[in-house]
Amino acid sequence: MRKKTRAPGAGRKPLDPSGTAIVPIRIHSDLLRAINRLTKRSRRNRSDVIRAALNYWVGRRQAPERSKHIRALGEAVMLVAQYIERATGERWIDDAFTAVALRQGCSSLIAHFAPRGTPVTPRLIKEAATRHAQHIARVTGVRVEAAIPDAASTGETNAGKVIAAIESWNRDFRTLKEIQEINQAILESDVPEKSEFPEIWYTHANILRDLGSGWKRAQERGKRR
Repeated sequence: MRKKTRAPGAGRKPLDPSGTAIVPIRIHSDLLRAINRLTKRSRRNRSDVIRAALNYWVGRRQAPERSKHIRALGEAVMLVAQYIERATGERWIDDAFTAVALRQGCSSLIAHFAPRGTPVTPRLIKEAATRHAQHIARVTGVRVEAAIPDAASTGETNAGKVIAAIESWNRDFRTLKEIQEINQAILESDVPEKSEFPEIWYTHANILRDLGSGWKRAQERGKRR
């Protein structure tokens, strides 16, 4: 009988052209059950789920020196939220009192660690405002002075960008076909971390899933008035 041979390029593609390794580990049964639940919910195999978790954890620990303060801030905010929710017995996302307490708590936290002194507008902010004014002049033919934002408006503007990016995954603002196409492309990717969709998109989608839509809640409050 002629021995079967595999066509060139056939078979499962390697995870990494430079090579991979098998790492046997022992884990608690409750952790295994949690992994299995994630596997079923995400419709990915168990190895993919474990790799994604390891990549996330190791990536956070190997964050560049420049971004370590951001990771530390995120963890500190999480602790403040946990302390406040334990004190009120309510979730900040459900209770107005707890939400106000968390907002003030985060403000106090940042004020404690932040530098003192009079805010000086950074060079990048000035350059961006100048480019915007120049763009308006090119488009309209009208020369305008560069509107340099202060620290508060800079914060509001960039928070708005994050909110818009997260809310863009809301099915009320995307068609069902778009959501299905995105999800299918993610599911068909051999290595989701290296798919054509940026990793930050997964973050946006997960945040929206866990927090719900603030825009939708605002619309519902408006209808009740």
